[in-house]
Amino acid sequence: MSCPRTRRNAVSGNDAKFNTPCDTAIEPTGHHRSGHGSWSSFTPHLASKWFSRIRHRSCSSGSGSVVGPSSNPTVEKSEEKNLFEWNDFERHFEIAQTEIAYAVESHGSIYYEEDHITAQTAVNACVDKYLSLQQEHSDTSPADARWAGELLRLRAQLEHLPVP
Repeated sequence: MSCPRTRRNAVSGNDAKFNTPCDTAIEPTGHHRSGHGSWSSFTPHLASKWFSRIRHRSCSSGSGSVVGPSSNPTVEKSEEKNLFEWNDFERHFEIAQTEIAYAVESHGSIYYEEDHITAQTAVNACVDKYLSLQQEHSDTSPADARWAGELLRLRAQLEHLPVP
């Protein structure tokens, strides 16, 4: 019986599913079948990565948020939105790196073609997000200095993958 290789589409954020490598699958009998790793080695990484984001509480989410006479709520909202957008881009970048790693790992397997397509989709989404941020913001030179080389390397990694 084959391993169902599906997971949530993190690139678009919707509930559409697509095939990618998985760490553990549940067989129809209800038993776990290990693939590339086990839950014991996989879960702590996920917990530390995602629970820290869940526990982080933004300044504006609580009732304890205080706006002083010298602060400007409009500027604070704009800065908060800007930070959120750049964090979203970084999330897209991390997803693209992960999908490329999946494609590299699955090269030669029956999953490679779909992993390659998913990696292409993730890289394109990351680049599109970056380009939209460049259009929205007047001064992106600090971001360009930080991300231009990284995006070129990401694109080069994708182009280096063999065509399925």
